[in-house]
Amino acid sequence: MNPQKSNTGLYYIIKTEGTGNTPNENSTITTYYKGYNTDSISFDESKPEGIEFKMDMLIEGFKEGMTYLKEGGEATFIIPSKLAYANSTYSALRYEVLIFDVKLINVN
Repeated sequence: MNPQKSNTGLYYIIKTEGTGNTPNENSTITTYYKGYNTDSISFDESKPEGIEFKMDMLIEGFKEGMTYLKEGGEATFIIPSKLAYANSTYSALRYEVLIFDVKLINVN
């Protein structure tokens, strides 16, 4: 599958769109994710049952990518550093392109 590119520079591959609700900036979501860098080194992964986040607490690229999914949807996000941790003074991932495999489990 070829990734699509958004106007912000996020690349994404929708594997399954899903059939439920679509999140917005005020939503709380439950998602499974695995994050890794371009060398395929994993830096974070949720439990298989997912983890709950408020959308406004997510990095910009992850938040944007979630709005392309509905509940049950699965995707891969390729997030440039400017949409991730580039402005963070404390993250070791500041200048990394991040890749996330995600499944949107629930939207509230």
